[in-house]
Amino acid sequence: MKGLVYKLLGVIILIAFGLLIYYNPSIYNPKYNKEEEKLYDEDIMINEIIKAIKTDEEKFDKMLKKTQLDPKKIIDFNAKVIIATYETSDEGKIVLSDEDILLLGGIQRKYYSEELLQENDEKSFNEKLLSSVRSANKAGNFFIGYESKEVFVSNEDKEAVIDVAYIPNSVGEFSEIYQRYLLKKVANRWYIVGWDGIDKEEYSREK
Repeated sequence: MKGLVYKLLGVIILIAFGLLIYYNPSIYNPKYNKEEEKLYDEDIMINEIIKAIKTDEEKFDKMLKKTQLDPKKIIDFNAKVIIATYETSDEGKIVLSDEDILLLGGIQRKYYSEELLQENDEKSFNEKLLSSVRSANKAGNFFIGYESKEVFVSNEDKEAVIDVAYIPNSVGEFSEIYQRYLLKKVANRWYIVGWDGIDKEEYSREK
């Protein structure tokens, strides 16, 4: 009788463990959470992002939506996309193909507000993006990094302001570019409404 009870308990435990793994796969696969959290990783390479969206766009969108839960994280991600878009090789060539540049542009449009999308239809946006990248490359201009700072975030008003300083290479004609991004919260996610250029003094001013 005891043997039967032990067998039944064993079966119940195995079933429970199986259900636990099914509904929480990170217990079985320690890499699972890392894959889900990739967009939060400050060291993530844009080529991995491109590969991710080409491999499984639905999974990528899920990760992107997680990043949109924090206004500064989506602006940091946006800055990395911009830097990668203008990246230049040691030989002075544009690193990304036109296809991948437009792919990154498409990623940006995923977290643009509806108003911003209406002001920039996809065809015009793509044409301007490719033209801008080629012009910058011709002049030897690209960015090597960025800094960002949270200026204002109000979950009640569903508005946020984040400043970004884009750091250029020392060879081209670019000087540091300072941008102020306005975001709004919709359905618990943050979207870029627009941005304006600001001067260094405004960027450096304590908030």
